Amino acid sequence: MSVASPAPREPSLPPRVGPYLVEALLGRGGVGVVYRARDERSGRSVAVKVLQGGDAEDRLRFAREARAAARLRGPGIVAVVDVGQHGGHPYLVMELVEGESLQARLERTGPLPPEEAARVLEGVARAVARAHAQGILHRDLKPANVLLDREGTPWLTDFGLARRVGDEAERLTLSGTVLGTPAFLPPEQALGDRARVGPQSDVYGLGATLYAALTGRPPFPGRSVLAVLARVVEEAPPAPRALRPELPPELEALCLACLAKDPAARPAGAATFADALAAWR
Repeated sequence: MSVASPAPREPSLPPRVGPYLVEALLGRGGVGVVYRARDERSGRSVAVKVLQGGDAEDRLRFAREARAAARLRGPGIVAVVDVGQHGGHPYLVMELVEGESLQARLERTGPLPPEEAARVLEGVARAVARAHAQGILHRDLKPANVLLDREGTPWLTDFGLARRVGDEAERLTLSGTVLGTPAFLPPEQALGDRARVGPQSDVYGLGATLYAALTGRPPFPGRSVLAVLARVVEEAPPAPRALRPELPPELEALCLACLAKDPAARPAGAATFADALAAWR
């Protein structure tokens, strides 16, 4: 994550990561940490993501993110500007987005107004379409991976599960663990059906993120990973208007179309989804 909403400074912060002078902690995950830092060569503020633990699979994901994101360029995509190793730990350096994640925004203010949700998701969908055009699937679309800058412009980040379009050789699970965030996974990804994972899978992720933006919750909440995955595969999501009756029916219909169990029943692609949101707006 490269959003610039720093947590309180910790005395344990390292002074530097490679040529980057650490200024603040932005976020911490199970095996990695993200710092706000300054490039001592140029003075530019950046976000530095460091892998601090994990096993070979975590390193594989980290290397995949670096490779995929480094290839991507275009509006709405957080660019990777450098990669390296420091003290035996791999790191990647990203553009710094001054703002907060969509997840943080939803936790702070609740569901978005429909017009804002449509605007944000249209921007995200345009970025996803650019990634698809460059041959990259994201595979982990969710509010936490959408950053909103101070003008409210969305930026897509975290390509840790990305892969090339058509690369069916790679497994969707590692050591029996489903890759991705269960509440936002499409059914085909939850089942590990790699032959059916493609651009339409990211369309599902866009619809699930729109659902969360409109309702303040994912389509399939649950108390355990297995319970959530079972709902993803077997159940229809509650209609957004059942949770928030004032929502426009057209926006609800588009959202639910993206969440179809059959990838072929979803909108034809991320660009098609973006166009539909633009037409509604």
